[in-house]
Amino acid sequence: PKMMSPEERFSLPVTVFVTEENIRNVTVSLIASKHYSIAGSLEQKVSFDEPGEKNVYFEIETNKLTGPSQITVKAVAKGQESKLTTNLEVRMPNPMVTRTVSSILKGRSDGMLEYTLPGIQGTNTLLLELSAIPPMDLTGRLNYLLTYPHGCIEQIISAGFPQLYVDKVVDLDNTQKAKMRDNIISVLRRLGSYQTPDGGFAYWPGQSQTNDWGSSYAGHFMLEAGNNGYQVRPSLKSDWLASQKERAKAWVPRPETNAYTSEQMLQAYRLYTLALAGDPVTSAMNRLRQQSRLVVQARWLLASAYALSGMHEVASELMDDMADSADVNVQSGTYGSSLRDQAILINTLNLINRRETAMPLIREAAEKLNTRQWYSTQTTAWTLMSIVNFVGGEDVDGTLKFTYAINNKKKATVGSDKPIFQTELDPGTEDHGEISITNQTGNELYATLVMNGTPSGIDSTRLSENLKIETRFLGMDNQPLSSDEIEQGTDFKYIVKVSNPGTAGGAKNLALTQMVPSGWEIRNMRMESSNAHERDLPDYRDIRDDRVLSYFNLASGRSKEFVVVVHAAFPGEFYLPPVTCEAMYNYRIRARVPGKRTQVMAK
Repeated sequence: PKMMSPEERFSLPVTVFVTEENIRNVTVSLIASKHYSIAGSLEQKVSFDEPGEKNVYFEIETNKLTGPSQITVKAVAKGQESKLTTNLEVRMPNPMVTRTVSSILKGRSDGMLEYTLPGIQGTNTLLLELSAIPPMDLTGRLNYLLTYPHGCIEQIISAGFPQLYVDKVVDLDNTQKAKMRDNIISVLRRLGSYQTPDGGFAYWPGQSQTNDWGSSYAGHFMLEAGNNGYQVRPSLKSDWLASQKERAKAWVPRPETNAYTSEQMLQAYRLYTLALAGDPVTSAMNRLRQQSRLVVQARWLLASAYALSGMHEVASELMDDMADSADVNVQSGTYGSSLRDQAILINTLNLINRRETAMPLIREAAEKLNTRQWYSTQTTAWTLMSIVNFVGGEDVDGTLKFTYAINNKKKATVGSDKPIFQTELDPGTEDHGEISITNQTGNELYATLVMNGTPSGIDSTRLSENLKIETRFLGMDNQPLSSDEIEQGTDFKYIVKVSNPGTAGGAKNLALTQMVPSGWEIRNMRMESSNAHERDLPDYRDIRDDRVLSYFNLASGRSKEFVVVVHAAFPGEFYLPPVTCEAMYNYRIRARVPGKRTQVMAK
């Protein structure tokens, strides 16, 4: 297999070739890293009457460890030795678990954060955050953006955007700075695969149609990255800028959208990015400003565009004249929420220098982020970058001075003039421990410990919330097949049916994740001439070594079936991971089918 999971078993075949007449006996032995246990002998003897080849088998079990591993096979005969080393990745396909513990330390006091790691050895991480300002779960929310498994234009930008500003409020060491810089550069490099022929950016890589909000969002990030010293490919920026200007000039309110829905917000964001680029389209800004009942969210973005263009009086007038504004839901097409819109308002108030008005909104937004409430990538990114940008430009008493120690080891002393300090800690091999902290200033200190890890065992969670998933398996002759036991060498269809009962209306931006066991191999049907096995085609599909990710919309009362053709390649006992489907911007629409054990029977 290309990769394995903990607590799986498989047969490792070793073929021994003998080419010399005088070799009669060969000793074959196995050397495996700590990730494996060998069932039976580590050494086998093979006898030959004449030159030829023979197979021997070693039964291997994976331990509760993850990460890169090695298995070395050594053959010895008549003083001669031959070695062959295989590298395998051992990974746990269960979803990652995040736990957070926090405490408030009074001035010149001691505190303790006790923890129990959530995952098996090799998957756990610990990140300690100390803050002189009210917490917003900066560490946890950033981690959510960085580990989100899907890759549309909105989500890759959301992962990179807040990192542009983190060093304004966080005292980063050189390793952390390098890591964030690499993340931002990686996003900039990926943008080219999303650019459309007209210069905008599509929702998925390789698509030809520009996504309006995603294109402005990507351009916004690209401009801010350039302003922060990152190199942006000139043609990427110029082609996007030309597309934005053409769309901004051509925009007219469409009657079917009632003239003041999300179309206004899409145009306002477009105008905002052009103003940020130093190339405002004033005529289009004035035309939008004159629209009757301009939605408040579009008004905020348009005011920001005027402020960036140096027309601060017009920006202030827009913010003050709300009598004829429409307060409507403009989340369709903008992937937003009420908190995301609040973040846009905070950004506008910061630009027009109304910081006192923004302060209560900042505190409210930070409190929301510091809860266990789910927020989409769009909402999380906008809120983080608005708060961090605001606080980073504010004269706050951000002096930090404290000591900390993990599990009573050597104490570390930290002093910083930034309001937030973060550091990664080594969890070691123990699954629990404690962090002791001493606050050496007279001000309150907010301590947060974020733990990430992947638990072992069968994920038996079943979930059906405004969505339903069913799985079944068919042979290539379309006859039903049991996934409990499958003969090695069998090709078959892994079918997932997703149904929308309509209890939450239409389901948009659904992400379906089908992972396969280590002993199965995915047949990439895109490499074959026929798509006869397909039932419904997703809007976008991402096929990897161990999973297929499908993205689509599903109308109320409708169902779609997606087929993955797989091959039972390796004999052994493996873990069939859960199937999950979720609306990426609506946590109330999701479903999960639990994982289970499956066996591939040797021929």
